Amino acid sequence: MRYVLQLLFALVIVAIASAITYGLIKIKGTPEPIIHRSNPILVEIVKVVKQNVTFKVKTQGTVVPRTETVIIPEVSGNIISVSKSFNVGGFFEKGDLLLKIDTSDYEVSLVQAQAALARANLALENENAQSKQARKDWDALGKGEANSLVLRELQLKEAKSNVTSAQAEVDKAKRNLQRTEIRAPYDGMVKIKQVDVGQFVSRGTPMATIFAVDSVEISLPITSSDTAFLNLPQNHRVEDTTQKLYPVVKLKANIAGIDLEWIGNIIRTDGVIDNRSRVSHAIAQVQDPYSMKTEKFKPPLQVGTFVEAEITGTTMNDIFVLPRDAVRVNNKILIVDDKNTLRSQSITVIKADEKFVYIQDSLVEGSSVCLTPLEFVIEGMSVEPILVDDNNKS
Repeated sequence: MRYVLQLLFALVIVAIASAITYGLIKIKGTPEPIIHRSNPILVEIVKVVKQNVTFKVKTQGTVVPRTETVIIPEVSGNIISVSKSFNVGGFFEKGDLLLKIDTSDYEVSLVQAQAALARANLALENENAQSKQARKDWDALGKGEANSLVLRELQLKEAKSNVTSAQAEVDKAKRNLQRTEIRAPYDGMVKIKQVDVGQFVSRGTPMATIFAVDSVEISLPITSSDTAFLNLPQNHRVEDTTQKLYPVVKLKANIAGIDLEWIGNIIRTDGVIDNRSRVSHAIAQVQDPYSMKTEKFKPPLQVGTFVEAEITGTTMNDIFVLPRDAVRVNNKILIVDDKNTLRSQSITVIKADEKFVYIQDSLVEGSSVCLTPLEFVIEGMSVEPILVDDNNKS
């Protein structure tokens, strides 16, 4: 009996709870569905416009002398004096006496050669007189035609040859005496010094390496793709680098924490393509790199300096310029249309550098290009564009 009462009590409790729950549900009613609305993504855009672009090709190279010479003596002897400028880094002008070799032996040789010439001249005079006398004697006493030996014609030729040979020895002795003075062949600087006063030098021994300072050259590697944007001279050298027909090159270097700049011209190309790197080389020339001929001081462009170069190339019209980051994979960009939705568009890039890409067609002027990098992009996705200043000037 007690078990039955407990069961009835439990059923009553469950019935009451069910009634209360049903009543609460009826009072609350059916819940309204929740609609999730996403806010459009903020993106930066730029309006593209056509521009006239003068292309710049960047490269680099090392400064080398235009002319470099190893000084080698043509005579042997002791060095008896050297110029004050005959030191590494020393400047000199064309014709300056750089060093002098002892002249004693060569002065003696000259005197001996001159004496031999005097004897040869005397012998020639005697032979002339004897030849004339032989002709007179034959005309007076002889019959028929006299041979060359009788008339001393052969002896006269020999005497003349001896004079010529003696004169050549005198000229040689004079040249050897002049060669004891080593003079500068051009305005230049000493790069390497290998001898000094008191040292004996033999003919053919290197004494120094010098180079000209009227101009220097820089060999600049150019890729085949960049060559199309440069008006390079082909396979000939232009001596007048002031001509405006050939590209201007701006050279930069940081020396002791100071940014320095020089202006030069591309004067020629090397005319070959490297088998390994597949690049050709344009030769830039800078006049008066050590400011020897200018009154206004400017930092010297020293031989051996590593420089960055920017070559002024050709100018093309109606070019679109975009920041490099605006271009996605496979040369695609994102266009924001009039409905503020994104759509992908392929472009044809004619040139790119570290900052910009250059497009000749593929775009409509005034189009809005998205600059904001987006990790996930869905075609037709709504965005909220923000126009930024157009700083895409090359």
